Amino acid sequence: MRLSTYLANVITGLSAISTGLLIPSVSSGPYHVGLNIKTLTDESRWDPYAPTDSPQKRRVLISAFILIDSQENSCPHGEVNVPYMPPKTRHVFGRQAEAMGLPSGVFEDLQLNFCRVPDTSRLRGKAQKSGTKLPVVIFSPGRGVSRLMYSTMAKSVASHGYVVITVDHAYDASIIEYPDGTAITGVVGEANQTVLETSAKVRSQDVSFIIDQIKDNATAREHFGLSETGGIFVFGHSIGGATAVSTLFSDDRIQGAINLDGDMLGPVVKTGLDKSLFLIGRPHSREQGPSWNETWKNQRGPGMMLQIDGTTHQSFLDAPLLVSLRDVPEDSKAKVQAALGTIGGRRMASLVIQLTVAILDSHRAMAPTIFIVPGFYEGPMVFQPLANSLDERGFKTVITTISSTGKTDSLTMNDDIINIAKNLVPVVDEAGEEGVVAVMHSAGGFIGSGALKGLTFKARQDGGKTGGVRKIVFIAAGVAPEGFEQGQMPFFDYHESNGTQSCKDPINLLYSDFSDEEANKRLPGLQHQADRG
Repeated sequence: MRLSTYLANVITGLSAISTGLLIPSVSSGPYHVGLNIKTLTDESRWDPYAPTDSPQKRRVLISAFILIDSQENSCPHGEVNVPYMPPKTRHVFGRQAEAMGLPSGVFEDLQLNFCRVPDTSRLRGKAQKSGTKLPVVIFSPGRGVSRLMYSTMAKSVASHGYVVITVDHAYDASIIEYPDGTAITGVVGEANQTVLETSAKVRSQDVSFIIDQIKDNATAREHFGLSETGGIFVFGHSIGGATAVSTLFSDDRIQGAINLDGDMLGPVVKTGLDKSLFLIGRPHSREQGPSWNETWKNQRGPGMMLQIDGTTHQSFLDAPLLVSLRDVPEDSKAKVQAALGTIGGRRMASLVIQLTVAILDSHRAMAPTIFIVPGFYEGPMVFQPLANSLDERGFKTVITTISSTGKTDSLTMNDDIINIAKNLVPVVDEAGEEGVVAVMHSAGGFIGSGALKGLTFKARQDGGKTGGVRKIVFIAAGVAPEGFEQGQMPFFDYHESNGTQSCKDPINLLYSDFSDEEANKRLPGLQHQADRG
């Protein structure tokens, strides 16, 4: 059944409406939010749902909830109240209301408040706070439902520091009304398994196309106010949730997905995921079909499965909040609760927003730049496989060099510290608020920790700068208190003539868990290190 048919049940509980009703903010964050509505055309794809006598390239209509850079507690270009739905969309839902004996203009007065966005010729990345890499969240709606029915949630999530993009998939929603005034209606067919899997596949291609636009610097600046993009997350409701998970499975650029009460579709069910997956649904969601349990059984990455009491499938729209703004007649309350659940509208909105933000924040904290300080002798290449693996999971990774590796007494360990700090400064600057995690191995712990002076997150904040090293990871590493002086180690060969040392027994000390063949391959690559400083 199409989700839009439930809206008539909801509307029966609405009383007469006054004009200009501003939808209240729920669980808002500290950031100012603007709205940019755009039509994006994928010139590489023909639309499979377009009329046969009028073929056309695939279009997606998006609402981009963007952050407005402001140093003050007000919108720099002023504020604007935007209608919750445009005229033709209001008319479609109004007809459903009219069939229930309510006025067709039932949605006409609903509005959302935004910061005014400068025209795109002036936008070009100015919405983004300088020195930050903003994470992007893409939302796919339920089957037959307009992206607009999730706008309150999207705006609130954006206010916590995210660029949120909601999507209308062409010919899927009951009606899609484009900025030029044209509109199309849904034609995706009845909800059998084949239709749903095809729809999810096409939707997934839409999401990947949007990510292409985000990764295109000029488009990102013009449409989304982005000068640089952080991580990408996808979430959705109903088949939009299935779309989110399917796209996570097929597109390596996505960090994770949140599925709001949607069945899983496609190969991900049997194959599982190494990336983050969060399933949030109504009571007994796991018992509605096998897809949740089977997908969860095969899940290898981080995740969570959660069910919210007092909810129905439709509770995850803005609808419960919108109904809570009205005086629902006593004889309509049972019908409204059957459609939207017994949970309060504001409570439900707050739960979904806070859960979503908590999940996104946890991954935002998990996606800093990784700065690796290797140990002595082997150089940076020994950590390249780790760096490749981290890159595949969405982490930017930098492996620094130790300047004295292979050099003579012209360099000391003090020079190593200075060189590492010099390499770390631009990494910290580029990472911005995402921060840096410094990973140090073996003797890299001694010199790497010395290079952090003034570059930790707290030190940078105290100096009025953003970002910094948030965490340090020691891997079999050494670290010493200030003033510590190390004596000679029995497993070093010291070369007094040039102030260097080398590993005395590398086969047993460095490669004891390697085969003899593999260890002997690595021996020629070992180099000496500075012993002074």
